[in-house]
Parts: sequence; structure tokens; C-alpha cells
Amino acid sequence: RRVTNIGKHILVEFNEKVLNLYNSEKVPILESIHYSVKKYTFNINYEDEDKAKKK
Repeated sequence: RRVTNIGKHILVEFNEKVLNLYNSEKVPILESIHYSVKKYTFNINYEDEDKAKKK
């Protein structure tokens, strides 16, 4: 649950910040993030509807 909440928060922040950093013709898209906590690795792929995978 925390993984998807973090992923949603990062996506919202990214989308808000990118509007101020890039012009409307060159808008980057957040496709995925990858991070780890202790021995667990998390991958969030935004192309697959924010599904997070734990390794």
C-alpha cells in the first residue's frame, strides 16, 4: 500500500513541476521509478496503471 501511495505522490509532484520546467512542446513523461528500502526493491511502472512490483 505504501508503495502505491509513494508512486502516486511522486507522479503528482512530477506532473506539477514539469509544467514549470519545460515548454508545452517538450513535456517529459514519467514512465517508471525504481527504489529500494532495506533489502526490498520496488519498481513502479506508470505505463501499467501504477502497478508496483516488489522484488
